[in-house]
Amino acid sequence: MSGSSVVIAYDTMWGATEQMARAVLEGVVSAGSDAVLLRMNETPNSTAVADLFEAGGMIIGSSTLNSGMLPTMGSLLVYLKGLNPTGKKAAVFGTYGWAGGAQKDMGSFADSGWF
Repeated sequence: MSGSSVVIAYDTMWGATEQMARAVLEGVVSAGSDAVLLRMNETPNSTAVADLFEAGGMIIGSSTLNSGMLPTMGSLLVYLKGLNPTGKKAAVFGTYGWAGGAQKDMGSFADSGWF
């Protein structure tokens, strides 16, 4: 991976967020950047973090569960916060069930200044 590459980390409950993640991947690649797609219920946090430290940024996505992000995404973001990956670009996406609680939760991490 290079500084212009992107890590797309996501998790999904019923498949809609996975469809979005694959569309994001297609857009990133068609724009000329390298990308890696990681489903976080199948990927250790340490793998995602290792990829992120070699990449220029991360796009994170989650379905909404109980008005918040899925636990796998919360785990990744808490793990990342402790490592303080400054200088990286970040964006969030997800399905809008439960009034978009997942996007709000993930966005608060991305806006906290440590990306």
